[in-house]
Amino acid sequence: MSYDELQEKDLPDYLQIDIENVTKALNGEKSHENLLEYYWMLLASSINIAQINDRLISPVHAEYLRDKYLWR
Repeated sequence: MSYDELQEKDLPDYLQIDIENVTKALNGEKSHENLLEYYWMLLASSINIAQINDRLISPVHAEYLRDKYLWR
């Protein structure tokens, strides 16, 4: 299993859904592309919630997700 796969294993459902929506929007999927900014903000919020409120991911894990999906 690669580093990327390990970093994205066992994420909370809400975080996984937001990652999928951002990915679809970035890939030009018609139903998502006009909502990229909205999905981007949801994902940023979900990463913060998973790290700070729910304590389900570490700060390092959160930074990895931010770098991969928000700051590409």
